[in-house]
Amino acid sequence: IILINRFYIVPRQEKANSEMFMAEKYFGEQNYEVALNGDGNSLGFLDIIDNYKNTKAGKISNYYAGISYLNVGDYDNAIKYLSKFKSKDQYVFGLSRAAIGDAYMEKNEIGKAIEYYKKAVSIKPNKVTTPEFLNKLGMAYELNGDNANALKAYKNLVDNYSEATIAIEAKRSIGRLEGNK
Repeated sequence: IILINRFYIVPRQEKANSEMFMAEKYFGEQNYEVALNGDGNSLGFLDIIDNYKNTKAGKISNYYAGISYLNVGDYDNAIKYLSKFKSKDQYVFGLSRAAIGDAYMEKNEIGKAIEYYKKAVSIKPNKVTTPEFLNKLGMAYELNGDNANALKAYKNLVDNYSEATIAIEAKRSIGRLEGNK
């Protein structure tokens, strides 16, 4: 086991990491098509997933591929790759679930978007990402005609994350919804 780890797994992971460098660079430059497919000299995330699927780089490439597809408007592939992504990093995992919700919103499948926003909210609640997820959840409920649950999401945001910048928008939404009663 030690020999397999030392002479196969570790070198493979290092090679995958070095292959992923350029794809991450293109992703950071918002050049999503090249990040996905490579530039002819370096691999894209899709090739890294295929060639290094059991490495950490291969696994995180599912996240990058999903976000890339979301940004180029291919929502079905965004959902496909983000759904494959699992992580012990609860912040990134929450972001991936919210991104699936975003893809479903773009597809006008609001019920499924709500399901994923609820998952995102429940994963490691924190002051950074949870307020944004709650706001998205409230907006999705509103679009679905469920103003009572929208109000709950916005009030949860304001009550528990009042210091978040998005809380100002949530307060406006609360006022608007309560004014429509």
